[in-house]
Amino acid sequence: MSLHFGFAAAILGITFGFLAVAPSEAGQLLDRTFPRGKKTCFAAKARSGQTAAIEMIRLTRPERLQSYDSKDSRIVRVVVNFSGKTAQRVEDSVNCRDENGRITCQSTTCDGSGFSLEPLSDGGVMLRQKSGSPDVIWSCETDDLRTIELTETETMLRLSRATGSCL
Repeated sequence: MSLHFGFAAAILGITFGFLAVAPSEAGQLLDRTFPRGKKTCFAAKARSGQTAAIEMIRLTRPERLQSYDSKDSRIVRVVVNFSGKTAQRVEDSVNCRDENGRITCQSTTCDGSGFSLEPLSDGGVMLRQKSGSPDVIWSCETDDLRTIELTETETMLRLSRATGSCL
């Protein structure tokens, strides 16, 4: 009987030991999108001839922010260049976490603003934000920016993984 008990205990020990070190799905999603210890960049530009509030948006992971990473979150730099009469540039950092297969990123300086990201099969991400609500990254900025209404296509932006520097 003690042989069976010992064998069962060994199997349980190996199983629980494996589960304890197996990475969580949340960690895997973050690591695929924003690998720890690596510079990462995603970017999208307005198409030529397209009327858009956003000229360019970039998500970057410079080395200086990587020291704030944890197993379940990543700090990401966001740069938004606006076109038209506002023609301003907004920079912020966001804390990104996995939530049910989607990465949500909340501003570290503007309470309540942020966006969500959905990884795409080609290595890019789909950035989703709501127009005219605190869920947009620039909602704490000046009145000119706070009143921007996005086109329907701008509430969902496809960002490609950039090669080279996009800082």
